[in-house]
Amino acid sequence: MSNNTCDPAGKKKNEHLYHVAKTVLNRRGYDNDIPSLKELADSFEYNNQKILSKIWWYKVSGYVLLITIPIFSAIIAVAMNKGEEIPAFSLSILEIAPSLSILLVVLTVLNTAFKPGSRFTVCCGIGLDLFHWRLEFLEGLELLEPLDDKSLVTYLEAARKKFRKIQEADINLALPEQA
Repeated sequence: MSNNTCDPAGKKKNEHLYHVAKTVLNRRGYDNDIPSLKELADSFEYNNQKILSKIWWYKVSGYVLLITIPIFSAIIAVAMNKGEEIPAFSLSILEIAPSLSILLVVLTVLNTAFKPGSRFTVCCGIGLDLFHWRLEFLEGLELLEPLDDKSLVTYLEAARKKFRKIQEADINLALPEQA
């Protein structure tokens, strides 16, 4: 049985952690339901989706700021220094240069305050931590001995504690000065 499915766009997508974990446990002869397994898996899926969204957001905003700030700076510099010497340039650019300079200041402040490049890097690191936590979690289920209610609950408690550290790293991205 494959652990991957395809979304409508054809990209591979991991199967929900709960279903994969239940498949492992069922294959090993364990059929009991443990509510904390479902809760942990749901929490993982929520946090994984949230970090993937952040990665996308910081990547896009980082590219936009990385490209627009130097372009606007160059346009303003040319308009202020050589605008009158370039006839087609002088009318249009000189008229919008004040608005461009205000926009440039706003974009620079946003880039400095939110540091999308740094946040992108941190989010990717958290994404890697989530990926490896998931693998380690499933490997642990494969090796858990004895496989009974008590050992599984103990294993889930230890896995939850490791997972909490990843969640706390994500929480630390909440405010701009923490990136």
